[in-house]
Amino acid sequence: MKNIRFNMLLGICFFLLFALLGACGGGDSPITDGIDDGKQDGQGPKTVPPVTNLVAEKTERANELQVSWTNPVGAISVEISYLLEGDKPENTAKKNIRIATEKVGSLLIVVSEPGTYIVTAVAVDNYGKRSEELTVTATPLREEEVVRTRFLERADILMTSLMNLCFGKSARDCWNTRYPLATGPYWDGDAVVWDQGAGLSGYVALRGASIGVSAYEKKVCRFD
Repeated sequence: MKNIRFNMLLGICFFLLFALLGACGGGDSPITDGIDDGKQDGQGPKTVPPVTNLVAEKTERANELQVSWTNPVGAISVEISYLLEGDKPENTAKKNIRIATEKVGSLLIVVSEPGTYIVTAVAVDNYGKRSEELTVTATPLREEEVVRTRFLERADILMTSLMNLCFGKSARDCWNTRYPLATGPYWDGDAVVWDQGAGLSGYVALRGASIGVSAYEKKVCRFD
């Protein structure tokens, strides 16, 4: 009877000892869940490189901006946001552009009203980490500017044709040596003065109208 009690007591002691060892064991090796904590080589959180070469330019249409940028390595998407200068931040419009294999990204923005817009680009990686913002400003064409450009285009076609057909190489007969007979001879009298006056008046009008419209200002005003 005493042996039975002794064996039972001994078994209970061994059970308590194993339970105690199990509760205290493994304290030096915490279990990790395998989730990337965003740290690398003990150097702190990883950062996503920002986009580069961000450009926003007006197109030939009213209320349009063409945005382009260079995608950074490690990003899977680029968030493009734009806001009318002076407007409330809650009115910011956002577009998320997924990156496949393209090195250069682009987006055509159509805005609801004219004005200067703040365009911002942020790169995002696979873990949702975001890069620093890169911001530029741009102003799309107004509707009235588009109409002006159309008329400038027509005037430029007429002036270019006039120069090609009627403008010569010498100082004396510069307006009558090519059209309609390139070999001449021509009468270089008073009648030609009217042609010269009309041509010069057309040039002056086109030059004045093209100031501020880069596509034509560079061509027409290149002698300044």
